[in-house]
Amino acid sequence: MPQTQHDIEVVFLDNSRAPAVRTGNNAAWMCACGERRAPLIGYSDLEAQPKPNSFVVCPECGRHYLVVSEEGFRKAPVRVVEIE
Repeated sequence: MPQTQHDIEVVFLDNSRAPAVRTGNNAAWMCACGERRAPLIGYSDLEAQPKPNSFVVCPECGRHYLVVSEEGFRKAPVRVVEIE
């Protein structure tokens, strides 16, 4: 069976939102800085207790993101959040 993509969203610190997409336990989205031409990609974790290696950092601007799953580590993402 082929992998399927599902639309989710990324929520930035200023509470603005943009599209993101998930496939399996991964998500892809564009950084708010607009400097990176390729999407950021990361796997999911719980928002309340993320593992240190679950964070994604934009190599252009240094913003930090977390791909959030409500089911646990490396489960289906429900959103991406920018964190301080």
